[in-house]
Amino acid sequence: MSDGYEEVEVEIYEQADGTFVDIDGNPVDENGDPLHTVDDPAPAPAAQPPADGGGAEQKVGKAPKLLIAGAAVAALLVGGGLAYGLSAVGDQNTVSDVKDAASAKSSQARAAVSSKKSEVVSDVDACTASGLGSAMVSGSGTPAMQLDVLSSAPLPAAFVEAQTNADGVTGQLGLLQLSKNTWGAYAEVLLTRAEKKARVDKAGWWKADVTVDGDKVAVTGDQAWPGGDDAGAGSCQPGAAGVYAVTGKVPTDAAGLVDGQAQVDAIQGVAGSETRALAVMGDSVVLVELAEVPDADDHE
Repeated sequence: MSDGYEEVEVEIYEQADGTFVDIDGNPVDENGDPLHTVDDPAPAPAAQPPADGGGAEQKVGKAPKLLIAGAAVAALLVGGGLAYGLSAVGDQNTVSDVKDAASAKSSQARAAVSSKKSEVVSDVDACTASGLGSAMVSGSGTPAMQLDVLSSAPLPAAFVEAQTNADGVTGQLGLLQLSKNTWGAYAEVLLTRAEKKARVDKAGWWKADVTVDGDKVAVTGDQAWPGGDDAGAGSCQPGAAGVYAVTGKVPTDAAGLVDGQAQVDAIQGVAGSETRALAVMGDSVVLVELAEVPDADDHE
């Protein structure tokens, strides 16, 4: 036995009328299979093998006869993988059955992924650093969330200039929510080498006064600031600076090299909201909504 098959050699002989018989004279086909059935078991008249050198019969040779052991297994390429349909009495799997099963499993997989993503999105909170981080871009992948720009306002020229000193060194940017509707945007003012040598004493920050009213953000003033502001009770965690997935009317000077991305220099969630945040993009302060990135399937 080998691989479920047994090879049996059967000697067959061709008659003058073009039919075949086996060595016992029983009628067979050209492959050596018997021609009689269960209802007609009577064998044909015996025929003797011809003598050497003559006779009406001609010996054809030995025909291999493969006996299949067990059920036949058909391999079908269905649904991107190899599906096996077992043909056996009482257990018939057709090609249609296998395709239906593959389609059902594919639908279940898509539903599971969609459900999992919904769970992740429902847990996102713009008032936490990790929630804001769900919109950050990492490598060539697409994050689950994005920042949808609702409105923006340009920062004062003095604020922008204060960010970088005469030596070309840029200080840090920060945001603080001071009350329900008022914010402070802060640019660190760094002393130059000459100023440090001369021991110049000046304010360490430049502050822009920001207000948020509904979907609108506005800058109402700016001034040198020595520090001392405290965040309001219940204010949110700040997020990390970096490249974020964005949509909406993004400030031109903040747009990234890849469409749908922008550089964010400071960001913090709005207290009392799970989806809104204030951010500094380029030379503007922007009000954003943390929103789910649409799936490609949603556009089909």
